[in-house]
Amino acid sequence: MEHNELADDYLSEADIVASTALTEATKRELLSQRFARTASSGDVHALERLWETCLGSKWVDIDYRDDQGSTPLICASCFQHSHIAELLLSYGASVNLQDN
Repeated sequence: MEHNELADDYLSEADIVASTALTEATKRELLSQRFARTASSGDVHALERLWETCLGSKWVDIDYRDDQGSTPLICASCFQHSHIAELLLSYGASVNLQDN
């Protein structure tokens, strides 16, 4: 089965983790992207669920950088999602990273 990026948004996190068609690196990339988008949205419950579903840092890079070089912590701070920022810090996000 070929990797189809368009279909990835329609897969659940559990489906991504269980997929035999995706490499571990691809799974980690997809889940880290999804985690970063969720952090930017400000939905703390969705972020907690995603972190738990993905077994934390096993499948999610807490300091994942998007196309602009921003981490989830930077995005949460920019959008004034202090509750998300606190949660990310409790998960181990680095405060020493800068974006581009």
